[in-house]
Amino acid sequence: MTHADVIAVPVERLDPAFFRLSTLFAGDLTQKVVNYHLRLAVIGDVTAWERESDAFRDFVWESNRGNHIWFVPDEAALDAKLAPRRAAHRLRSQLGDHTPGGQLDGQG
Repeated sequence: MTHADVIAVPVERLDPAFFRLSTLFAGDLTQKVVNYHLRLAVIGDVTAWERESDAFRDFVWESNRGNHIWFVPDEAALDAKLAPRRAAHRLRSQLGDHTPGGQLDGQG
């Protein structure tokens, strides 16, 4: 059985509270994503929210440095982020490591 490990959400689908860090909505959601060993990709333009809040701009920057929460401008950018993971998954499959958390990609 396969499973999804990336949740891709268009920026327009998120409640504005997500972008106001004082509401704790973004923090609560992203903590759940990490706890369940998933990844969240927010797809779309968040520059207006970044201009409104230095804290949110920093949150985006820090998130994009990690492996669990990404803010990407479009689906092509998400595909580029996921490409190394796909290659590592293919390598694990060839080597017989079928565990979802296989460590060959260094991102477990």
